[in-house]
Amino acid sequence: MLGLTIHDGTAAEFHEPALKRVRTWQDVSGVVCAVGYVDRGARWIRWPGTATFRIDPSGHLDAFPDPRVDSASIRDLCRRTVVPIALQALGYEVLHASAVRFPPGVVAICGDRCAGKSTLAYSLSRRGYDQCSDDMLVLDVGPTVVRPMQLPFDVRLRPEASTFWGFHPKRNDNEAVASIDPPCAAADAMPPLASLVMLRRVERGGPVMVRLPAAAAWTALMSNGYWFDPTDVDERRRVVRHYLDIAALVPAYELRFAPGLDRLDAVLDCIESTTACARPPAGCLV
Repeated sequence: MLGLTIHDGTAAEFHEPALKRVRTWQDVSGVVCAVGYVDRGARWIRWPGTATFRIDPSGHLDAFPDPRVDSASIRDLCRRTVVPIALQALGYEVLHASAVRFPPGVVAICGDRCAGKSTLAYSLSRRGYDQCSDDMLVLDVGPTVVRPMQLPFDVRLRPEASTFWGFHPKRNDNEAVASIDPPCAAADAMPPLASLVMLRRVERGGPVMVRLPAAAAWTALMSNGYWFDPTDVDERRRVVRHYLDIAALVPAYELRFAPGLDRLDAVLDCIESTTACARPPAGCLV
């Protein structure tokens, strides 16, 4: 079971020169906002100005806040970002994706920053579908089925989408990071992953949903996957194997669409018709 301990004072055990730096994360402007390290089985993530997190081999999380950073901010960062990274270190996989539950199962919407993942997932939720993740999706990859994990999340829309929908962010009530359900139990509560939608913006035309062959799906998955230590041969081998399994088990599509909220309904219709196995609406090519 994952747990979180927030410590007082500085990260006394964090000695950067003695650690191996293996990963950096960037914000939307391309500035490095966090750095990952490894040392004797433990994994460290340093957010300058916020906190240092340690993930021990069992998955327990220790947080060492910087001065004047409150525990609510630490829990929020941990819940949104550190928990998925910790689960990936424990053998699960994490996609840069939002997800929506359809009758056949969960549909993952994958893409780069600002591609429209959150906008499309939230917009589908307004059509009555259950949104089950925003930006990061944790997957339990089995031999015959891929099952997403249900984790707490907050919907985060860009300003133009928030204005379009009149959306006001609401803090998720579940802040109990220290008592997250065991991963296997959390995964069992979710239906299987039914399909993957890879977003590709084009200048004009569409929306067009194209089924990807397994090799192209694997390449797209690898480019949208998170993993902590790309220098670890065993971890890299596991990630490659898991994404090969996902590409073989789950149908993947490339959704080509021209951006613009005035075109949103047509894009939603295209996703909905393909994933629900309904007849495509007029103007949507599949």
